[in-house]
Amino acid sequence: VALAEQAIASGDITGANQHFKNALTKDSSNPEANLGAAVTEIYLLQDDPDVSGLIDLFGGNIGTLFPAGRGPGLAAPAPPPAESPLRSSRASDALARMNLAPQARYDFLGNAGALFRFLLRAAADPPPIAAIQDVIRLKVLPRLSYAEARLQVVEGDPSFTWVLPPSVTGLASNLEVDMADVLLLDAMINTVQGTLEILIAYNLDVPSYSYVNVESLFTTPGSEWGTLYPDGSSQLSGARADWLTAITRMDAAAASVLAETDDQSDDLMPVDALGTGTEIAEFRAGLMELQTALTGPVYVRFTNRYAAADSERVDAQAFFTDPIPDLRMVVPDHSFDLNHQFVPN
Repeated sequence: VALAEQAIASGDITGANQHFKNALTKDSSNPEANLGAAVTEIYLLQDDPDVSGLIDLFGGNIGTLFPAGRGPGLAAPAPPPAESPLRSSRASDALARMNLAPQARYDFLGNAGALFRFLLRAAADPPPIAAIQDVIRLKVLPRLSYAEARLQVVEGDPSFTWVLPPSVTGLASNLEVDMADVLLLDAMINTVQGTLEILIAYNLDVPSYSYVNVESLFTTPGSEWGTLYPDGSSQLSGARADWLTAITRMDAAAASVLAETDDQSDDLMPVDALGTGTEIAEFRAGLMELQTALTGPVYVRFTNRYAAADSERVDAQAFFTDPIPDLRMVVPDHSFDLNHQFVPN
């Protein structure tokens, strides 16, 4: 673990990852080695050329688990979005430095709409969807699962504390990482896992990426575009379970912070990180809305075709517990142009 800390200080995250894993071969229950292996495993996703191509595609939609660049310590500080009105906290600053900061708010219904638009865009101007799904299935999710398993070991010790000096983190003062921070990271990993599992649940492959006759995807007998993969139901069920786990972990993180009685001046997530207007508080609020959407019907407001305010009662959990076998069954009213491309009505 000491060698891993030295490697982090010099910017050698690959070396740090290996040192943490070497430590685990000597003591699989060591909390520092488990947490260090988890964080560096996620960080190193960027070094896989197949994964790096996904960062720009999904980085703005699934959280910022992917690093923005190299630097001393774990990473150079990531600048906050210019339009973000949220107040930064020590927790969000430090998490941004480790490139593990959550999005400001996890808007389930908004992201669901963005996901559906992505699926439609996949037919009109498709990236190599099958290849992307393979990278998610075979490379990204296994490493996230590895990280989560390491965190679960750490969570077995509620008194866990790890103080990292400035020489390791690059911050101005010591950084105390405790159980609340581990639970927060676990919540974020589960949030990302849930989103990615949706993306690999359906067959979105097309015969050729140079030209796609979208109309044929909808009308050709035997076309499997938009249909649920054989393991699609389990992926969607897993997505819902991961999101609910994220909510549980976030609640536990908040409870852990509120129960602390020690000096919090060097804490990664002190109690004021949960205050109104912080990024962590907004992430938690978004997860609370997600819980509501996943456990019962909610009313969704929208503007109807007559440009009037309207609402609809939506049971989002049904998408995960009773999946749509073919997405084409629920595509909005549409037609096809002379080039056989999709045109929403």
